[in-house]
Amino acid sequence: FGLPNAGFGLFCGLVFMCAVWEFVLIARRGTPSAPLILLLGTVPAAGLALIAWISGRPLGWPADPGHQTFLGAMLLAVGAGISVLISRTSVEEALPAMGGLCFGTLYFAVPLASLVEIHRRDPWLLILVLALVWLGDAAAFYGGRSFGKRKLAPVVSPNKTWAGAVSNFLTALAVAVCWSLWRLGELQPGLLLVAALVSCSGQLGDLVESMIKRGASVKDSGWLLPGHGGFYDRIDALLFGAPAMLVGLFLLDL
Repeated sequence: FGLPNAGFGLFCGLVFMCAVWEFVLIARRGTPSAPLILLLGTVPAAGLALIAWISGRPLGWPADPGHQTFLGAMLLAVGAGISVLISRTSVEEALPAMGGLCFGTLYFAVPLASLVEIHRRDPWLLILVLALVWLGDAAAFYGGRSFGKRKLAPVVSPNKTWAGAVSNFLTALAVAVCWSLWRLGELQPGLLLVAALVSCSGQLGDLVESMIKRGASVKDSGWLLPGHGGFYDRIDALLFGAPAMLVGLFLLDL
């Protein structure tokens, strides 16, 4: 966490590339001829562009954020279409392939850029978002196993319960209180709102990953991280939780 921002970005990028590789292997089960391997290039490229945009250095693009967003969306859509054509993807898989490229790029690039920006603002904020997500996950596991009866999303993830979700939420609030008192010397009410947003978003991210894996009939996302189900499994909640954290910091001017 004491790394310079560029060093942290490189480390974070390597972790995300491992997760992207696992995602590609899962997604290709439904579209075997799709050029999803290109995500290994589009994710870091889009991540760098987003980092530059968020930090106020738009890489020479138009200064208006609306123009930047529109231009980025157009480049992504056109690039996905051209990639599918060049790769000679089957007609039946063309639309899912383009959707997979666009979704996969944003799915990983946005949280990657968010984590780097959070680290740039304050490495202790990075520790906060990691604690909110991972301690919340642990609380959800033990809370669900001890008290869980009502299923949260039985079709997508049969093991998740409402008791686990509430445990995650309450733990996130407790983490925010402890962090605020420790780092700021006082309770910052805005951080409770950020923690609530991160908790809900992280749990949604977990469900999205479960849905993707269930659709591909996969239990663990990969073997690159033994004992944790893979890098993708390890960061699934962060994929939604990190952007939520950054949005909360922006809105509350923290």
